Amino acid sequence: DQSAAVERVVKAVGMEAWSKSGLCSDSGALKFRSNRLVIPWRNGAGQIVSLQRRVIEDHRAPKYVFPDGRGARVPYGLERAALNGAPPEVAFVEGAVDVLAYRALCRGRGRPRLVLGVPGVSNWRAAWAVYGRDRVAHVALDADDAGERAVHQIARDLYDAGAVRVLRTRPNGAKDWAEALAKRPP
Repeated sequence: DQSAAVERVVKAVGMEAWSKSGLCSDSGALKFRSNRLVIPWRNGAGQIVSLQRRVIEDHRAPKYVFPDGRGARVPYGLERAALNGAPPEVAFVEGAVDVLAYRALCRGRGRPRLVLGVPGVSNWRAAWAVYGRDRVAHVALDADDAGERAVHQIARDLYDAGAVRVLRTRPNGAKDWAEALAKRPP
């Protein structure tokens, strides 16, 4: 029964937004029932612009699902860019879960960074490089073939947008930042 989760989403975003989200079935229930984690993607003003679903235990279903025609228009975590005293460094990682993990790792190491999530490297938009303007920018994608192939284009876009410096940052001994956080010693 996922009705409690639907009720929480409706309370957070309103019935109209839920109905139009692309995640709501005709009956008002979750359209993608195996995707149990609902992730709100917010714009720079903090308004929810898309709801992404993530599968937890069903490895046959698509891992992440955006509503049809309503993918990420902004990087995940962008609402933090508007905060006073936003850090002089920015990091681009893959996905919302890695944003949260990388933030925790940076906080634990005393390295303040604005961490922004790209919804998969194939969905990078050159327009997002503007968030690296006048900053040191870390391209902190997953340590896999797709991440390595995307680094050069993203770095070029960041330099073109006015980044002060661009660094490739990798999760040591892990595929992604969530795994790196899980492997971190207590």
